[in-house]
This record gives sequence, C-alpha cells and structure tokens, in this order.
Amino acid sequence: MAGWDRWFKLEWSVERDGSGTNRITGYITSQYGEGADSVRVLAQALDASGAVVGQQIAWVPGGVSGFSHRYFEVPRLPVANRYQVSVWDYSFRQADNRIR
Repeated sequence: MAGWDRWFKLEWSVERDGSGTNRITGYITSQYGEGADSVRVLAQALDASGAVVGQQIAWVPGGVSGFSHRYFEVPRLPVANRYQVSVWDYSFRQADNRIR
C-alpha cells in the first residue's frame, strides 16, 4: 500500500524455523494518532539478484493503536540472500470507531 511508511515504522529480524525455513519477527509502530485495524504485512524473500523467491502476507494480531506498537510474525519463508518487509494494507479507525 503506497505511503504506508508515512504512518508506520517496521523493525524486524530473521530467525531460523525448525522446519528448514525462516521466520520474520518484528514490531510495527504507529506514527499516527488513530488506531489501525485489519493491518497486514508483506514479507518477501529475495535472491542475490533481487528477484522474489518467496513471499507471504500475515496479519498483525489486534491491529495497532495510535502511537503504539504491536508484535507480528511471518513464518515459513524460504532461506534467501535477503528479505524485505512492508505494510500490505490497513484501515484507520476514526474517533467514533468507524473504519475508513
């Protein structure tokens, strides 16, 4: 979702899963005063040339409240040279709890 980095900050790391794959674990931080629901992140595994060799979209459980952070996890990614993570989509709550 274009412009996500205006509203959110991501911090993450890659860990080895027991099944021979990798898992990304991290935190999404809201830099906006309203809460966000239905937040999903996209994790991509990239080869040496930058081509995507695997990807997965994962929910951020419970969304993210305004100016707070929430843990997320993306399991079962292939072993790769590097990874990138972005916010796939989200909906902001308005003060009266309507989603927009």
